Amino acid sequence: MSGGSSGQDRCDQAFSAVLEDFEHSAYFAKHGSPPKVGARVGIAKGTRLFAKTTGGLSIGNLPTPFNYLAGCMAGGRNYSGEITAVSGSKVVKITIDAAPE
Repeated sequence: MSGGSSGQDRCDQAFSAVLEDFEHSAYFAKHGSPPKVGARVGIAKGTRLFAKTTGGLSIGNLPTPFNYLAGCMAGGRNYSGEITAVSGSKVVKITIDAAPE
């Protein structure tokens, strides 16, 4: 995959994302609260792309603009990172930073 006229491959770039649907995640179902800032995460493919804990529990979906990562992952790339921010009480907002391994 090519990054267009810039000549950079988007698959090789780090990214930051605010996760969606935390309240429907396996992590929330098990713990009832969000993981802590600094917790390690990986990116996985299911029905959607999602962030998961090192223990394999989903913590939220990546927004659809990151769907290009599915092609990158099909090509053999893996992504990991960490939670950089957690905010909100009724609707939890989790921000992650991730990069190719």
